[in-house]
Amino acid sequence: MRSFITILILTLSVSPVALAQMSAGEVVINEVAWMGSSDSFQDEWIELFNATGAPIDLAGTKIIEGSTTFTLDGTVCASANCTIPAGGYFIIEGDETAIEDITADAIVGLGLSNSGELLELRNSTDDLVDVANPEAAMWFAGDNTSKQTMERRNAAISGDISSNWGDNDGLTMNGYVLDGSAQQVPIHGTPGQPNSVEGTYSAGPQIIHIHNFDLNGIDVSFSEPITQATAEDAANYSFDGAGFQGTASLNVDDESIVHLRGIANLTIETIVTLRTDSLEGQSTGEISLNITARFLPGISEIAFVRTDGDVDGSPDLPSDVFFTVAGGVSSVADFDGREIVIQDATAGIDIWDEAQLLAPDLSRDDLLQVSGLIIQHNGKDQIAGPKGGSMGSLQITPETVSLADFLTDAEHYESWLVRIRDIQPASGADPWPTSGMAASIDITDDGETTVSLLRIDSSTNVDESTEPLWPSDLIGVGAEYLGSYQILPRDQDDINLCSGTPSPREFYSGPSGTEGVGLCTPEVFECLVGVWTQTAEEVLPEVTDDDCDAEDENCDGTDDEDADLSLDTQCGACGNDCTAIANASASFCESDGQGGYACTLDCDDLFEDCDSDGSCNSLTTNSYCGDCSTDCGEFAVCILEEGVPVCSSTCSDADGDDHADMACGGDDCDDADPLVHPGATELCDDVDNDCDGLTDDDFPEKGLACDGSDADLCLLGTWVCSGDGTELLCDESAQRTESCNGEDDDCDGEIDENWPTLGELCDGVDDDICENGVLICNDAGNGLRCDEDPSTNKPEVCNGVDDDCDGDVDEDMGQYTCGVGECVNIVSVCVEGVYQQCVRLPKPEQAEESCNDGLDNDCDGFIDNDDLDCNGGGGGDDGCGCASGSTGSTGSLALLLLGLAVLFRRRH
Repeated sequence: MRSFITILILTLSVSPVALAQMSAGEVVINEVAWMGSSDSFQDEWIELFNATGAPIDLAGTKIIEGSTTFTLDGTVCASANCTIPAGGYFIIEGDETAIEDITADAIVGLGLSNSGELLELRNSTDDLVDVANPEAAMWFAGDNTSKQTMERRNAAISGDISSNWGDNDGLTMNGYVLDGSAQQVPIHGTPGQPNSVEGTYSAGPQIIHIHNFDLNGIDVSFSEPITQATAEDAANYSFDGAGFQGTASLNVDDESIVHLRGIANLTIETIVTLRTDSLEGQSTGEISLNITARFLPGISEIAFVRTDGDVDGSPDLPSDVFFTVAGGVSSVADFDGREIVIQDATAGIDIWDEAQLLAPDLSRDDLLQVSGLIIQHNGKDQIAGPKGGSMGSLQITPETVSLADFLTDAEHYESWLVRIRDIQPASGADPWPTSGMAASIDITDDGETTVSLLRIDSSTNVDESTEPLWPSDLIGVGAEYLGSYQILPRDQDDINLCSGTPSPREFYSGPSGTEGVGLCTPEVFECLVGVWTQTAEEVLPEVTDDDCDAEDENCDGTDDEDADLSLDTQCGACGNDCTAIANASASFCESDGQGGYACTLDCDDLFEDCDSDGSCNSLTTNSYCGDCSTDCGEFAVCILEEGVPVCSSTCSDADGDDHADMACGGDDCDDADPLVHPGATELCDDVDNDCDGLTDDDFPEKGLACDGSDADLCLLGTWVCSGDGTELLCDESAQRTESCNGEDDDCDGEIDENWPTLGELCDGVDDDICENGVLICNDAGNGLRCDEDPSTNKPEVCNGVDDDCDGDVDEDMGQYTCGVGECVNIVSVCVEGVYQQCVRLPKPEQAEESCNDGLDNDCDGFIDNDDLDCNGGGGGDDGCGCASGSTGSTGSLALLLLGLAVLFRRRH
């Protein structure tokens, strides 16, 4: 603290410093969490960044959020300090839990709309310092689904340029929130740290460009921002000599782009010349006057811009004509980091994205609309100087062709995604490339009748992969190089190799609607040990389904419809085999006279088709004894007497207890046990001993609850049979003791009787000594604990009451000190329950007049001759007459030191 006072004194001794108004660009809106967090949409915050080398006091600064204005001052800033450090950050939160582990520098009631609203930063005199969403439209960046914040790319570039903002990259993060389970969830942002998208973004000149987004208007990109007045000057633009009479306006996100709308009669196959007659107010000399550019209006088919009507190997479209095409992305910067391939329904084309303006924001199957110039590079058609963006998605499915098909129509397949099956290296082909190496490998799919090149670029990951097990399938982009054509795989997956655990790949070439029907299945490749390996062959429909095998060979949804059902082995229906009927001496398939077929049955001796189901039934069973009409009934069995089936009675007394078996009409319920019969003694043994239909009926308490000889009174046992079956015994092994849990554990009619003080008042572990808690059972159930919410801790406040129950009232409130010099006043913070205010004492003198008394009489922080109003004139109206360097100067300095020390202690 001594160092701080010394520095402050030295500063003040030179000259008093007034706080300057913050200017535009000194403090910027650096990051906005308009979407809240994954825990709550209310976890909103704004980060400011000090772009200067000195701290800045933000007191009086205004945050404009839509129609709401928040002012930073001592009531919202932490510790009443609104200072943002040099090159540092200032976090403004909607509430203190918006970022759990970072203390807010200020808290205001933020309510940022997810659909976007005005967000401005203004100084205390209402001058605009920075803006993050000037049009109050949708936010420039940020994602409400992933909760990625909106981050500024460059603090030196204006915040009203949309391209100066980006989403947090999802990898560079700082801070966390707590979810409903009190688990830490990372914030997808960088509060208090450099932004993840921070870089060297520049709003400098761009290449002159023409964008055609419809037939009634175009966008013109200039290499420098221009003024709206220039854009509105219709004389600046003419089309093929006719002045433009539509509307012109600057792009709100990029003032180097002029929207020209209301242009009529522009057809897609007409090359139009656009001329700028003047461009006033340019900031650099890089754009000259009278610029002329030619363009093709509308969205063109790729095949049209690649048309080679004179078959000279080059497109007919002039190389200085801008055009716009749209197609699905089949490759994103896979070959050398600067090439993108797109295709529409007509053709494909390569985009030379040298500045890599498009590739970082694209993925395969994005629908890319792009404008540029046609060029050729080593025979390959390309779009140069592209500009555009993704307009949705268009999935590109490779077209399956043979190598011969590909080479026959090579120009069509240039920049086209194709699939060629069962390729392998031709004789003498180059070896598979090692890591970091490129290769051009001769490949064939027809035994070297046709040979083409497989070009593996060293910038892809193909060169790092294991050589395929040939033959293998290939997916790649067709390309031309110096008059020859080649296939360029984009990555490892394009050559039938794999990694991880992707889903199996299936290929089916049969008629539509037959895949997965009957026996028809696709060819299947699965990822086994890093290689796409065929695990199932393709099964195609057969012409007919005449096999009686319960399978659908022709895959029409019906089994065996073409089978011959007049055969002895499949008579009238598949599976009806006349020759396989058991116990039949003969059986033949004959017409049933109704257009169908049935077996003619001839059964063996002692067999007959009694149930007319086409099978032979035995005539030696109880149901069919001797013939189909004889049933032996319940008390007889069918036996053979001299080879003839007859019914014989089965009634007997097998156990010799003088009671016949119930099965043949007797009353013995168990003819195998002589102790079981009517009149026998009923025992407790789970047996109906007396055959009365009841088991253990002389022991009605069997299975009921009972209490054994233990100490509790709970019915935890069960009445069970004794070993000899003559009585019941109580089977109890459990015993319960009383626990502190709100239940009568030992069944004695009392609850928690061993803890008589349960429920009484108590004081917990908080700082007060007030009994705000109550005694409850502990978690183990063997004792008591004091249940008191720590939030009920009662601190002492100034109100004339003993808040913390310690016997003292309004203790430890402290004192206030205010004023300097002879105006210093010290008062108690709290008097009789009322907070006090500190008012400095009145000045003894309006100007320093008393000489050499060592006192700061006019309370301005300076003593005697050190005070500027004491000029050594000898007193009176001219000031005091202290000599220079007198003891009064030293006393004044001492008082100043004392005052500053008190002030410093109070602020800290």
